[in-house]
Amino acid sequence: MKILLSHAYSRHNAGDAALLSVLIQDVRDVYPDADLTVLMMDEVRPGETFDEVPVRPFPTHRALHRFSSRAAKLGHCLVTLASTTLATRVPALAQRRLIGRELAEYLRLCRESDLVVCVGGGYLRGKPALSSTFELSLLLQPLMLYRWMKIPTVLYAQSVGPFANRAQRWMAGHVLRKIDLVIAREDISLGILAGLGATTNVRRSVDSGFAFDTATQVDIRRRVGAEPDRPLVGITVRQWLDPAGQERYERAIATAADTAVEEFGATVVFVPQVTSERQGDDDRIAGRRVAARMRRPAAVLADSFDHHTIKALYGGLDLLIGTRFHSVIFAMTASVPVLAIEYEHKTSGIMHDLGLDEWVYDIATVDGPTLVTGLRRLFAQRTQVITQLAERLPAYQAQAQQAKRQLTTVLRPT
Repeated sequence: MKILLSHAYSRHNAGDAALLSVLIQDVRDVYPDADLTVLMMDEVRPGETFDEVPVRPFPTHRALHRFSSRAAKLGHCLVTLASTTLATRVPALAQRRLIGRELAEYLRLCRESDLVVCVGGGYLRGKPALSSTFELSLLLQPLMLYRWMKIPTVLYAQSVGPFANRAQRWMAGHVLRKIDLVIAREDISLGILAGLGATTNVRRSVDSGFAFDTATQVDIRRRVGAEPDRPLVGITVRQWLDPAGQERYERAIATAADTAVEEFGATVVFVPQVTSERQGDDDRIAGRRVAARMRRPAAVLADSFDHHTIKALYGGLDLLIGTRFHSVIFAMTASVPVLAIEYEHKTSGIMHDLGLDEWVYDIATVDGPTLVTGLRRLFAQRTQVITQLAERLPAYQAQAQQAKRQLTTVLRPT
Protein backbone atom coordinates (compact mmCIF):
# COMPACT_ATOMS: atom_id res chain seq x y z
CA MET A 1 0.00 0.00 0.00
CA LYS A 2 1.24 3.49 -0.91
CA ILE A 3 -0.04 6.67 0.73
CA LEU A 4 0.63 10.28 -0.24
CA LEU A 5 0.65 12.94 2.48
CA SER A 6 -0.19 16.01 0.44
CA HIS A 7 -0.20 19.80 1.05
CA ALA A 8 2.54 19.84 3.70
CA TYR A 9 3.65 23.48 4.12
CA SER A 10 7.18 23.80 5.49
CA ARG A 11 9.36 22.27 8.18
CA HIS A 12 10.21 25.88 9.13
CA ASN A 13 6.67 26.43 10.42
CA ALA A 14 6.69 24.64 13.80
CA GLY A 15 2.91 24.32 13.93
CA ASP A 16 2.57 22.82 10.46
CA ALA A 17 5.57 20.56 11.08
CA ALA A 18 3.87 19.27 14.23
CA LEU A 19 0.68 18.56 12.27
CA LEU A 20 2.73 16.60 9.75
CA SER A 21 4.44 14.61 12.52
CA VAL A 22 1.07 13.72 14.05
CA LEU A 23 -0.35 12.74 10.66
CA ILE A 24 2.62 10.50 9.88
CA GLN A 25 2.21 8.71 13.20
CA ASP A 26 -1.57 8.42 12.79
CA VAL A 27 -1.24 6.94 9.30
CA ARG A 28 1.45 4.53 10.48
CA ASP A 29 -0.82 3.43 13.34
CA VAL A 30 -3.69 2.67 10.95
CA TYR A 31 -1.65 1.36 7.99
CA PRO A 32 1.58 0.03 9.56
CA ASP A 33 2.90 -1.57 6.36
CA ALA A 34 2.21 1.36 4.02
CA ASP A 35 4.91 3.24 2.11
CA LEU A 36 4.48 6.96 2.78
CA THR A 37 5.58 9.99 0.76
CA VAL A 38 5.23 13.65 1.76
CA LEU A 39 4.46 16.34 -0.83
CA MET A 40 5.79 19.65 0.55
CA MET A 41 5.15 23.23 -0.59
CA ASP A 42 8.73 24.33 0.06
CA GLU A 43 12.24 23.86 -1.25
CA VAL A 44 13.06 20.15 -1.08
CA ARG A 45 16.63 18.85 -1.11
CA PRO A 46 17.48 15.59 -2.93
CA GLY A 47 17.01 12.68 -0.55
CA GLU A 48 15.23 14.82 2.06
CA THR A 49 13.08 13.06 4.65
CA PHE A 50 10.71 14.12 7.42
CA ASP A 51 10.29 11.72 10.35
CA GLU A 52 11.99 9.12 8.12
CA VAL A 53 9.42 9.62 5.32
CA PRO A 54 10.67 10.67 1.85
CA VAL A 55 9.76 14.25 0.90
CA ARG A 56 9.00 15.37 -2.64
CA PRO A 57 8.12 18.84 -3.96
CA PHE A 58 4.47 19.80 -4.36
CA PRO A 59 4.78 21.28 -7.86
CA THR A 60 1.55 23.20 -8.42
CA HIS A 61 1.92 25.47 -5.39
CA ARG A 62 5.72 25.50 -5.46
CA ALA A 63 5.48 27.08 -8.91
CA LEU A 64 4.69 30.37 -7.13
CA HIS A 65 8.17 30.63 -5.65
CA ARG A 66 10.38 29.95 -8.65
CA PHE A 67 10.45 33.47 -10.07
CA SER A 68 10.49 36.97 -8.60
CA SER A 69 8.67 38.56 -11.54
CA ARG A 70 4.88 38.51 -11.18
CA ALA A 71 4.42 37.85 -14.89
CA ALA A 72 6.89 34.94 -14.80
CA LYS A 73 5.16 33.48 -11.75
CA LEU A 74 1.76 33.70 -13.42
CA GLY A 75 3.00 32.14 -16.64
CA HIS A 76 4.78 29.29 -14.89
CA CYS A 77 1.79 28.57 -12.66
CA LEU A 78 -0.58 28.48 -15.64
CA VAL A 79 1.72 26.10 -17.48
CA THR A 80 1.95 23.88 -14.39
CA LEU A 81 -1.84 23.81 -13.94
CA ALA A 82 -2.45 23.10 -17.61
CA SER A 83 0.26 20.43 -17.85
CA THR A 84 -0.87 18.48 -14.79
CA THR A 85 -4.54 18.71 -15.77
CA LEU A 86 -3.98 17.55 -19.36
CA ALA A 87 -1.57 14.80 -18.35
CA THR A 88 -4.07 13.52 -15.79
CA ARG A 89 -6.92 13.44 -18.29
CA VAL A 90 -4.69 12.06 -21.06
CA PRO A 91 -2.10 9.79 -19.33
CA ALA A 92 -0.07 9.42 -22.53
CA LEU A 93 1.03 13.04 -22.06
CA ALA A 94 2.61 12.34 -18.66
CA GLN A 95 6.10 11.94 -20.07
CA ARG A 96 9.26 13.73 -18.98
CA ARG A 97 10.01 15.04 -22.44
CA LEU A 98 6.55 16.66 -22.61
CA ILE A 99 5.89 17.99 -19.10
CA GLY A 100 9.29 17.83 -17.41
CA ARG A 101 10.88 15.48 -14.91
CA GLU A 102 9.34 16.99 -11.77
CA LEU A 103 5.73 16.97 -12.97
CA ALA A 104 6.09 13.50 -14.46
CA GLU A 105 7.45 12.19 -11.15
CA TYR A 106 4.61 13.87 -9.25
CA LEU A 107 1.96 12.27 -11.45
CA ARG A 108 3.67 8.89 -11.18
CA LEU A 109 3.53 9.11 -7.38
CA CYS A 110 -0.14 9.99 -7.58
CA ARG A 111 -1.04 7.12 -9.91
CA GLU A 112 0.74 4.60 -7.71
CA SER A 113 -1.02 5.77 -4.53
CA ASP A 114 -3.86 3.95 -2.80
CA LEU A 115 -4.77 6.89 -0.56
CA VAL A 116 -4.07 10.62 -0.28
CA VAL A 117 -4.27 12.35 3.10
CA CYS A 118 -3.87 16.13 3.03
CA VAL A 119 -2.06 17.53 6.05
CA GLY A 120 -4.23 19.44 8.52
CA GLY A 121 -4.16 23.22 8.59
CA GLY A 122 -5.98 26.35 7.47
CA TYR A 123 -4.72 26.85 3.92
CA LEU A 124 -8.06 26.59 2.06
CA ARG A 125 -9.13 30.21 2.40
CA GLY A 126 -9.18 33.37 0.33
CA LYS A 127 -8.63 37.12 0.48
CA PRO A 128 -10.10 39.74 -1.89
CA ALA A 129 -6.96 40.05 -4.05
CA LEU A 130 -6.88 38.27 -7.40
CA SER A 131 -3.57 36.69 -6.40
CA SER A 132 -5.34 35.01 -3.47
CA THR A 133 -7.96 33.52 -5.78
CA PHE A 134 -5.19 32.20 -8.00
CA GLU A 135 -3.31 30.72 -5.03
CA LEU A 136 -6.50 29.02 -3.85
CA SER A 137 -6.87 27.41 -7.28
CA LEU A 138 -3.32 26.05 -6.98
CA LEU A 139 -4.27 24.37 -3.71
CA LEU A 140 -7.62 23.02 -4.92
CA GLN A 141 -6.51 21.73 -8.32
CA PRO A 142 -4.48 18.78 -6.95
CA LEU A 143 -7.58 17.63 -5.07
CA MET A 144 -9.39 17.39 -8.40
CA LEU A 145 -6.44 15.50 -9.88
CA TYR A 146 -6.70 12.92 -7.10
CA ARG A 147 -10.40 12.54 -7.81
CA TRP A 148 -9.87 12.14 -11.55
CA MET A 149 -7.33 9.42 -10.77
CA LYS A 150 -9.91 7.78 -8.48
CA ILE A 151 -7.62 7.98 -5.44
CA PRO A 152 -9.52 8.07 -2.11
CA THR A 153 -8.73 11.44 -0.53
CA VAL A 154 -9.00 12.78 3.02
CA LEU A 155 -8.57 16.36 4.23
CA TYR A 156 -7.22 15.92 7.76
CA ALA A 157 -8.22 18.28 10.64
CA GLN A 158 -8.93 21.41 8.60
CA SER A 159 -10.08 24.96 9.08
CA VAL A 160 -11.80 26.09 5.88
CA GLY A 161 -12.52 29.63 4.69
CA PRO A 162 -13.44 32.37 4.79
CA PHE A 163 -13.71 33.04 1.07
CA ALA A 164 -13.74 36.60 -0.18
CA ASN A 165 -15.80 36.36 -3.35
CA ARG A 166 -18.19 34.25 -5.39
CA ALA A 167 -15.44 32.72 -7.54
CA GLN A 168 -13.56 31.45 -4.49
CA ARG A 169 -16.73 30.03 -2.92
CA TRP A 170 -17.67 28.32 -6.17
CA MET A 171 -14.23 26.73 -6.60
CA ALA A 172 -14.08 25.59 -2.99
CA GLY A 173 -17.59 24.17 -3.00
CA HIS A 174 -17.12 22.43 -6.34
CA VAL A 175 -14.03 20.63 -5.06
CA LEU A 176 -14.81 20.04 -1.39
CA ARG A 177 -18.19 18.45 -2.07
CA LYS A 178 -16.36 15.76 -4.03
CA ILE A 179 -13.66 14.87 -1.46
CA ASP A 180 -14.19 11.48 0.16
CA LEU A 181 -13.73 12.81 3.70
CA VAL A 182 -13.21 16.29 5.13
CA ILE A 183 -12.36 16.47 8.84
CA ALA A 184 -13.15 19.91 10.32
CA ARG A 185 -11.27 21.02 13.42
CA GLU A 186 -13.78 23.62 14.70
CA ASP A 187 -17.45 24.57 14.31
CA ILE A 188 -16.93 27.78 12.31
CA SER A 189 -15.40 25.75 9.48
CA LEU A 190 -18.19 23.21 9.83
CA GLY A 191 -20.67 26.02 9.13
CA ILE A 192 -18.67 27.31 6.15
CA LEU A 193 -18.50 23.82 4.68
CA ALA A 194 -22.26 23.43 5.10
CA GLY A 195 -22.74 26.73 3.28
CA LEU A 196 -20.69 25.31 0.40
CA GLY A 197 -22.91 22.23 0.29
CA ALA A 198 -20.32 19.91 1.85
CA THR A 199 -22.16 18.05 4.61
CA THR A 200 -22.42 14.30 4.04
CA ASN A 201 -18.65 13.91 3.60
CA VAL A 202 -17.69 16.07 6.61
CA ARG A 203 -16.81 14.90 10.11
CA ARG A 204 -15.86 16.91 13.20
CA SER A 205 -12.63 16.48 15.13
CA VAL A 206 -10.09 18.88 16.67
CA ASP A 207 -6.70 20.32 15.75
CA SER A 208 -4.03 17.63 15.44
CA GLY A 209 -1.63 19.87 17.34
CA PHE A 210 -3.33 18.76 20.55
CA ALA A 211 -1.97 15.26 19.91
CA PHE A 212 1.62 16.42 19.44
CA ASP A 213 4.10 15.72 22.21
CA THR A 214 7.87 15.62 22.41
CA ALA A 215 10.60 14.09 24.53
CA THR A 216 12.87 17.07 23.85
CA GLN A 217 13.80 19.15 26.89
CA VAL A 218 14.90 22.80 26.77
CA ASP A 219 15.76 25.13 29.66
CA ILE A 220 14.43 28.37 28.21
CA ARG A 221 15.11 30.26 31.45
CA ARG A 222 18.78 29.47 31.20
CA ARG A 223 18.80 30.31 27.49
CA VAL A 224 17.44 33.83 28.06
CA GLY A 225 19.02 34.41 31.48
CA ALA A 226 15.72 34.68 33.37
CA GLU A 227 15.92 34.75 37.15
CA PRO A 228 14.13 31.83 38.89
CA ASP A 229 11.78 34.05 40.91
CA ARG A 230 10.62 36.22 37.98
CA PRO A 231 7.70 35.30 35.69
CA LEU A 232 8.74 34.36 32.16
CA VAL A 233 6.35 35.68 29.50
CA GLY A 234 6.64 34.37 25.95
CA ILE A 235 5.34 36.23 22.90
CA THR A 236 4.74 35.13 19.31
CA VAL A 237 4.09 37.74 16.64
CA ARG A 238 3.75 37.69 12.88
CA GLN A 239 3.46 39.91 9.82
CA TRP A 240 -0.20 39.93 8.76
CA LEU A 241 -1.80 43.36 8.33
CA ASP A 242 -1.46 46.45 6.13
CA PRO A 243 1.21 48.90 7.37
CA ALA A 244 -1.12 50.96 9.59
CA GLY A 245 -2.80 47.91 11.09
CA GLN A 246 0.51 46.14 11.60
CA GLU A 247 1.93 49.14 13.44
CA ARG A 248 -1.13 49.32 15.76
CA TYR A 249 -0.91 45.58 16.49
CA GLU A 250 2.85 45.69 17.15
CA ARG A 251 2.47 48.73 19.43
CA ALA A 252 -0.23 46.88 21.39
CA ILE A 253 2.09 43.90 21.88
CA ALA A 254 4.97 46.18 22.92
CA THR A 255 2.76 47.99 25.44
CA ALA A 256 1.59 44.71 26.97
CA ALA A 257 5.17 43.41 27.08
CA ASP A 258 6.38 46.54 28.89
CA THR A 259 3.52 46.15 31.36
CA ALA A 260 4.56 42.56 32.04
CA VAL A 261 8.06 43.79 32.93
CA GLU A 262 7.07 46.90 34.88
CA GLU A 263 4.09 45.61 36.86
CA PHE A 264 4.88 41.92 37.26
CA GLY A 265 8.67 41.87 37.13
CA ALA A 266 8.57 39.53 34.15
CA THR A 267 11.28 38.56 31.72
CA VAL A 268 9.92 38.76 28.16
CA VAL A 269 11.06 36.50 25.32
CA PHE A 270 9.94 36.56 21.68
CA VAL A 271 9.73 33.03 20.27
CA PRO A 272 9.93 32.52 16.47
CA GLN A 273 7.24 29.96 15.67
CA VAL A 274 7.80 30.31 11.91
CA THR A 275 11.16 30.98 10.22
CA SER A 276 10.39 30.29 6.56
CA GLU A 277 12.64 32.90 4.98
CA ARG A 278 12.12 31.66 1.44
CA GLN A 279 8.36 32.11 1.68
CA GLY A 280 8.67 35.52 3.34
CA ASP A 281 7.21 34.22 6.59
CA ASP A 282 9.74 34.82 9.37
CA ASP A 283 8.55 35.77 12.86
CA ARG A 284 12.02 36.92 13.92
CA ILE A 285 11.62 40.05 11.81
CA ALA A 286 8.37 41.12 13.49
CA GLY A 287 9.75 40.07 16.89
CA ARG A 288 12.76 42.36 16.52
CA ARG A 289 10.51 45.25 15.49
CA VAL A 290 8.25 44.85 18.52
CA ALA A 291 11.21 44.49 20.89
CA ALA A 292 12.64 47.72 19.47
CA ARG A 293 9.35 49.50 20.29
CA MET A 294 9.55 48.47 23.96
CA ARG A 295 10.84 50.70 26.74
CA ARG A 296 12.18 47.67 28.60
CA PRO A 297 14.66 45.06 27.32
CA ALA A 298 13.39 41.75 25.96
CA ALA A 299 15.02 38.63 24.54
CA VAL A 300 14.44 37.80 20.87
CA LEU A 301 15.39 34.22 20.01
CA ALA A 302 17.33 34.31 16.75
CA ASP A 303 17.63 30.61 15.92
CA SER A 304 15.40 28.56 13.63
CA PHE A 305 14.15 25.78 15.90
CA ASP A 306 12.51 22.51 14.88
CA HIS A 307 8.99 21.79 16.10
CA HIS A 308 10.15 19.53 18.92
CA THR A 309 12.39 22.24 20.37
CA ILE A 310 9.73 24.93 19.95
CA LYS A 311 7.16 22.76 21.74
CA ALA A 312 9.61 22.17 24.61
CA LEU A 313 10.39 25.90 24.90
CA TYR A 314 6.79 26.79 25.76
CA GLY A 315 6.79 24.41 28.72
CA GLY A 316 9.19 26.73 30.56
CA LEU A 317 6.93 29.80 30.31
CA ASP A 318 4.60 31.18 32.95
CA LEU A 319 2.35 32.92 30.41
CA LEU A 320 2.12 33.38 26.64
CA ILE A 321 0.81 36.19 24.47
CA GLY A 322 0.40 34.19 21.28
CA THR A 323 -0.50 35.23 17.74
CA ARG A 324 0.63 32.02 16.05
CA PHE A 325 -2.15 29.66 17.08
CA HIS A 326 -0.02 26.56 17.35
CA SER A 327 2.12 28.46 19.83
CA VAL A 328 -1.11 28.84 21.82
CA ILE A 329 -1.80 25.10 21.54
CA PHE A 330 1.78 24.17 22.46
CA ALA A 331 1.59 26.43 25.52
CA MET A 332 -1.84 25.28 26.70
CA THR A 333 -0.88 21.61 26.44
CA ALA A 334 2.05 22.48 28.73
CA SER A 335 -0.41 24.07 31.24
CA VAL A 336 0.66 27.61 30.35
CA PRO A 337 -2.14 30.26 30.36
CA VAL A 338 -2.44 32.29 27.15
CA LEU A 339 -3.74 35.49 25.64
CA ALA A 340 -4.54 34.54 22.03
CA ILE A 341 -4.39 37.12 19.22
CA GLU A 342 -6.75 35.89 16.50
CA TYR A 343 -5.84 36.40 12.84
CA GLU A 344 -8.04 33.58 11.48
CA HIS A 345 -11.20 32.00 12.84
CA LYS A 346 -9.43 28.81 13.88
CA THR A 347 -8.34 30.68 17.01
CA SER A 348 -11.79 31.73 18.24
CA GLY A 349 -13.32 28.43 17.12
CA ILE A 350 -10.91 26.27 19.10
CA MET A 351 -10.74 28.57 22.13
CA HIS A 352 -14.56 28.50 22.21
CA ASP A 353 -14.44 24.70 22.30
CA LEU A 354 -12.35 24.98 25.45
CA GLY A 355 -14.48 27.68 27.07
CA LEU A 356 -11.63 30.20 26.86
CA ASP A 357 -13.32 32.85 24.68
CA GLU A 358 -12.51 35.66 27.12
CA TRP A 359 -8.79 35.35 26.38
CA VAL A 360 -9.09 35.93 22.59
CA TYR A 361 -8.35 39.29 20.94
CA ASP A 362 -8.84 40.22 17.28
CA ILE A 363 -5.60 41.21 15.55
CA ALA A 364 -7.58 43.65 13.37
CA THR A 365 -8.73 45.76 16.33
CA VAL A 366 -6.58 45.02 19.39
CA ASP A 367 -4.87 47.99 21.02
CA GLY A 368 -2.51 48.53 23.92
CA PRO A 369 -5.02 49.37 26.69
CA THR A 370 -7.24 46.41 25.79
CA LEU A 371 -4.36 43.95 25.76
CA VAL A 372 -2.91 45.33 29.00
CA THR A 373 -6.29 44.86 30.70
CA GLY A 374 -6.36 41.26 29.53
CA LEU A 375 -2.79 40.70 30.70
CA ARG A 376 -3.59 42.00 34.18
CA ARG A 377 -6.67 39.78 34.39
CA LEU A 378 -4.72 36.73 33.24
CA PHE A 379 -1.97 37.28 35.80
CA ALA A 380 -4.66 37.64 38.48
CA GLN A 381 -6.50 34.48 37.34
CA ARG A 382 -3.46 32.44 36.31
CA THR A 383 -4.00 29.66 38.87
CA GLN A 384 -7.69 29.41 37.94
CA VAL A 385 -6.88 29.15 34.22
CA ILE A 386 -4.28 26.42 34.85
CA THR A 387 -6.98 24.48 36.69
CA GLN A 388 -9.39 24.97 33.76
CA LEU A 389 -6.78 23.66 31.33
CA ALA A 390 -6.21 20.59 33.50
CA GLU A 391 -9.95 19.91 33.55
CA ARG A 392 -10.77 20.54 29.89
CA LEU A 393 -7.74 19.52 27.86
CA PRO A 394 -7.59 15.73 28.46
CA ALA A 395 -10.92 15.03 26.73
CA TYR A 396 -10.06 17.46 23.94
CA GLN A 397 -6.66 15.87 23.38
CA ALA A 398 -8.33 12.45 23.31
CA GLN A 399 -10.44 13.64 20.36
CA ALA A 400 -7.27 14.60 18.49
CA GLN A 401 -5.80 11.18 19.17
CA GLN A 402 -8.94 9.44 17.88
CA ALA A 403 -9.14 11.27 14.53
CA LYS A 404 -7.10 8.54 12.84
CA ARG A 405 -9.99 6.12 13.22
CA GLN A 406 -11.89 8.07 10.59
CA LEU A 407 -9.31 7.12 7.95
CA THR A 408 -10.68 3.58 7.92
CA THR A 409 -14.04 4.84 6.62
CA VAL A 410 -12.25 5.76 3.37
CA LEU A 411 -9.73 2.91 3.05
CA ARG A 412 -9.70 -0.16 5.25
CA PRO A 413 -6.31 -1.49 6.38
CA THR A 414 -5.17 -4.61 4.57
